[in-house]
Amino acid sequence: MKKILRITFIFMVLIPQAIFSQWNFSHHFTEDDFNAIDFLTPDYGYLGGKNFIARTTNGGDDWLTLSDFGPTVNALSFLDINTGVAGGEWYYDGPGFIFYTTDGGFHWDDVYFSFNIGAVQDIFLLDTDHGWAVADYGGIYKSNEYFGLGDWNLVYEAQTDLNAVHFINENTGWAVGWGELLKTTDGGNNWQELETGINLKFFDVYFLNENKGWILANPNLLLSTTDGGTTWAIDTLNVQLVNRVYFYNDNDGIIVCNGMLLRTSDGGATWSEHSISSGRFVGLSVIGDSTISTCGIFSKLFKSTDLGDSWSSMDLDEFNDLYSVNMISANTGVAVGAEGTIIKRSGSGWVSGLKTSAHNLNSVFALNENTAVTVGDSGTILKSYDNYLNWVPISSGTVSDLYSVQFVDNIGWIAGENGTILKSADAGESWTLLTGGVSERLTSLSFVDNETGWAAGDGGVIIKTTDGGGSWSAQNSGTNLNLLKIEFKNSNTGFALGESTNFFRTDDGGTTWNLIYSDAYSKYNATYDFSFYSTTRGWMCGGWGNIFRTTDGGDTWRQQFNSASIGFHCIDAVDSNNVYLAADDGVILFTTIGGGEPGPTPVELISFQASVQKNNVTLSWSTATETNNHGFEVQRESKNDNWVTIGFVEGNGTTVNPHQYSFTDRNMLPGSYSYRLKQADFNGSSTISDAVNIEVAPPAFSLSQNYPNPFNPSTDIGYQVPEAGFVTLKVYNILGEEIAVLVNEHKTAGNYTVKFDAGNLTSGIYLYQLKADAVTLTRKLILLK
Repeated sequence: MKKILRITFIFMVLIPQAIFSQWNFSHHFTEDDFNAIDFLTPDYGYLGGKNFIARTTNGGDDWLTLSDFGPTVNALSFLDINTGVAGGEWYYDGPGFIFYTTDGGFHWDDVYFSFNIGAVQDIFLLDTDHGWAVADYGGIYKSNEYFGLGDWNLVYEAQTDLNAVHFINENTGWAVGWGELLKTTDGGNNWQELETGINLKFFDVYFLNENKGWILANPNLLLSTTDGGTTWAIDTLNVQLVNRVYFYNDNDGIIVCNGMLLRTSDGGATWSEHSISSGRFVGLSVIGDSTISTCGIFSKLFKSTDLGDSWSSMDLDEFNDLYSVNMISANTGVAVGAEGTIIKRSGSGWVSGLKTSAHNLNSVFALNENTAVTVGDSGTILKSYDNYLNWVPISSGTVSDLYSVQFVDNIGWIAGENGTILKSADAGESWTLLTGGVSERLTSLSFVDNETGWAAGDGGVIIKTTDGGGSWSAQNSGTNLNLLKIEFKNSNTGFALGESTNFFRTDDGGTTWNLIYSDAYSKYNATYDFSFYSTTRGWMCGGWGNIFRTTDGGDTWRQQFNSASIGFHCIDAVDSNNVYLAADDGVILFTTIGGGEPGPTPVELISFQASVQKNNVTLSWSTATETNNHGFEVQRESKNDNWVTIGFVEGNGTTVNPHQYSFTDRNMLPGSYSYRLKQADFNGSSTISDAVNIEVAPPAFSLSQNYPNPFNPSTDIGYQVPEAGFVTLKVYNILGEEIAVLVNEHKTAGNYTVKFDAGNLTSGIYLYQLKADAVTLTRKLILLK
């Protein structure tokens, strides 16, 4: 049974609040699926999932993302703490990949294939010379014992997707897929098909020796054999969706499934249930006699040290809030945050620095591309010498919380609570306590050279030094508000941000401070940090995902971005174009064009995107506010580079409420297309949006996900047939029994939609399957009454 690749192209242009603004997520670790887990010792383990690989060195208490990983990891197998293999898929349904590492996952090399391989679902490593992987489209791959893990060859093609592989030695192994069991006795060069009596999806296979083994089958079947797979006994378990099986010996074994672990001590005759958490668990790793780790969808990650009687949740540091970011260039920098979290810019993405403190880290400063210093609660000072990877504790001589660190050349200063000020004359290797003459908490400091600097803090405190911190004099800020940030661009011009978005400026070195902007009555626009590139151009950010920009030195600010789900803590302007922000939940946002040059516009367009389904292109966009908006001309670029109007969508006149719009360009031929919007006012004036590009792929057999899903009592199922032929579309229950025949006739090439009415069925999970010539596609649907 071969699957046909189905590719959906989605291109998004995010234009928050102003039509030319441009901000992008640089690091946004959302709660997504964890697919594979592999512990080597009780302390060392690896975790793989959507777009990432992480490692723990302390039994799962802390997980560090290792590399800028683009594809989704479905399988992991490590031989030792340095050597391992990862497999998975670049996109949904493939193509697949195999990567290998020899340095503990910090760097990965791609195994070269001269053809596209299916999505890799499982990998089994015996040693550096013997490894096997199984994939969609029936591919079985074997590592080359003469070239090691960097060279893999296709050794067999089954007639169905394969999901799991297991070997007991270098010769004998088994692989399973949809109703298919394969066995090899020559190291995988040749495979024999064995009968099980079951034609359902097999999730996992595990053998203790040449004779005794087990298979898990959809949804709750356990198959066991005592003759190497020639004959099988079949048991039905009182659970749903069994996923992974492991046996310690002939009697003791475990199974992970939806929300729980099953345990047996009598060879599988009886099973006890041990609750883990809601959700589906798909990864399993066993260390010793009692330690079990499992992972699953929506970032489920749990560990038990008592054979499943009790479970503790394990979380990734990538979810922690970030409090400071400092970039020395558009591609090099570091961010720090809660509970000692450190992430560093690596190429086009972010990976973890090795954690050495559990204290909150409040500020970080990068001296160069290799060296950085971060400070935090309880007098914490850490320094890195190797591109922000490893961090060494430095004595601070204080237990006060530290909030701000800055260097000019190799001279550094730190500010903290109780008026604490520290100075280093050796690039942060050692620190000396200075006397600032104040007892208030100092939240921020700013130096323009080795001698001249300022510190600010609670109660409107601002102090200044002209001798490198040896002595300080108080300045009159004109406010008793807590000051969150101070920044000077030269010896005269500086800025300070107070609570409730009160913004101050000085042009005489701090002798006088003027309140030039205030938004004290809007809790939604509360800001916490700012960064200026010059004396006139700067950015400010804060709660409710707000980003503001000024081009006149802070007198006026225009909102560039807004998202209520994000709380920004800090911002760093590298130059006039590259600006980075760090936020809650590990979010880092950036722009490469200064956030755009917003100007007055009658319609605030906050998003414009294009997606293709089959041969239909759907454009969707939304507005924050509208003034005098007649509507939108939808334009498509023709082959001779002229834009032609293909439709018109009515606007909402004048409104302060958000509105959603969409337009579908139907029955498009394969090729590349560009679209844009021409917004027209009632008075005839118009504004042109940026263009979005889309690719319509050649047609292929495809079976769409039913909509809605879950549903009650009816749902629509779409499918595409690229050539004329006989087509069947049937619905089955989870036991494989036929429930309904929706299509059973000859069809011409085209797109079709059929309605499935489940009014007479009970709630549950069902499968629907499309067959056309040699193609079989299967998806699941959920009936929820």
